[in-house]
Amino acid sequence: MAEAEAALRGVIVAIQGPGPDYSAFTQNLAAQIRQQADQVTPLIKSFGALRTIEHVRPEGQAQLFRVTFDNQATEWIIGFGDDGKIAALLFRPAEA
Repeated sequence: MAEAEAALRGVIVAIQGPGPDYSAFTQNLAAQIRQQADQVTPLIKSFGALRTIEHVRPEGQAQLFRVTFDNQATEWIIGFGDDGKIAALLFRPAEA
């Protein structure tokens, strides 16, 4: 759990800053993130500063977190492959 939270925090901070470290992702996910970067990066930056990350529950093999920013509350799912790399990363607005 702590590893998933730390990895998620690192990904968010990197996206809002210098850009993600693509070596942290599986090849497939890294390719997807690169394709969507032009749309997703400005959106995540618009959320504002990261305030809190709270674990909500497991989602199959992944973990669901509620991530609160200055301007937006979101839910993120992060999962890892057998090699320890991030294999799943999804986010959406948080449910009320």
